[in-house]
Amino acid sequence: MTVQNRQELTARLDRLQAELAAQDIDILVATTREHLYYLTGVSYVPLERPFFALIPQSGPMELVVPIMEEVHLRENKVADSIITYREFPAPEGETWQAVMSEKLRDAGNVAIDAETPAFIVEALSECTPKLSHAIERVRLVKSDWEIDRLRTSANYADIAMKRILEIAYHGISEIEIFGQSRGVLVEVIRETDFEPMETDITTAVWPNRLAMQPHGIPTLDDRLESGAHIALVLCRVNGYATEVERTFFVERPNEEQRKYFDTMMEARALAFSLTKPGARCHEIDAEVNAFLASHGLSDNLLHRTGHGFGLGAHEGPWIAEGSNDVLEPGMVISVEPGIYIDGVGAFRHSDTVLITNEGYEIMTHIPTDIDAMTITPYKPLKRFVGMFTRTMVGVR
Repeated sequence: MTVQNRQELTARLDRLQAELAAQDIDILVATTREHLYYLTGVSYVPLERPFFALIPQSGPMELVVPIMEEVHLRENKVADSIITYREFPAPEGETWQAVMSEKLRDAGNVAIDAETPAFIVEALSECTPKLSHAIERVRLVKSDWEIDRLRTSANYADIAMKRILEIAYHGISEIEIFGQSRGVLVEVIRETDFEPMETDITTAVWPNRLAMQPHGIPTLDDRLESGAHIALVLCRVNGYATEVERTFFVERPNEEQRKYFDTMMEARALAFSLTKPGARCHEIDAEVNAFLASHGLSDNLLHRTGHGFGLGAHEGPWIAEGSNDVLEPGMVISVEPGIYIDGVGAFRHSDTVLITNEGYEIMTHIPTDIDAMTITPYKPLKRFVGMFTRTMVGVR
């Protein structure tokens, strides 16, 4: 368990309670891992033992937790009021269902976190809670405290991407790239107030063969050879997620590959030109999609222009044609229009971007031009290390 800056947590609760008042919610029940971390600073994986934060429209938050969690929650002064229930499965009358039923019986207008598991929603049905996105709305705009942590996360994302590109060579295997995450994680442990349950770093490359599968999974023995590849770093450091992605080549790109790369870069430039406070997210995506359609690429678009970052690697605001979100200073998003050509490759850069009063700030700082993303040196030492790595894990 870790506890965040208490002043920050108090400010979050104040913002959330103002949102509850605006929505005429008397009490909100939060149960999901990210929302509990956001409101309490506690790292907790609920499994079969739910952890509830009860947030009234005014006044202190109350927690309902398994009895085994009581001592450390009280020691860390997570909440003034902590109610416990017996270990699952518990005798009748001592279950979390019984405790929650008693707490919510006369609570008025009850709402529940929209991401709550169905079994909890069903168990609380007698108090007829409505689903609420109040916490997601409050999380959209990041505080200065959160932005500092997102900068830290983005810095480690940059470090990881630099290492991918430094070791890349024609014929490199995926296992060599996956392995880069370990060294970066060691640096996070050494250099930060490390939160083990809230940190995860992924380094990978989507090879040319997976061009039409942005969420396909590379195999350990995938090799990078001809075509366009996408290097990807997903970095969640001490609770806060960022990413950086780059299209790159391990042999000289041909004319067709250069054409698609240049078109992706133009779409990206258009997206950035539209990124500013007050911009409607659906309009950004629509204009980028129209631009790519004008180049005959309507059938080669697989996803939206971007999404938000924070505690989640994918959260609002959504830079998508179906979105109602409007950009505000303090929001953090990705900008990543992509083009996917079967047999040719995938073309997508992604950066983590802060919306500012003046426009935007790119928080990741990896080069984007095609010359920097063309990696042709032979790298004999990297090849030797790669051969040793493959031998150690049994990859041919």
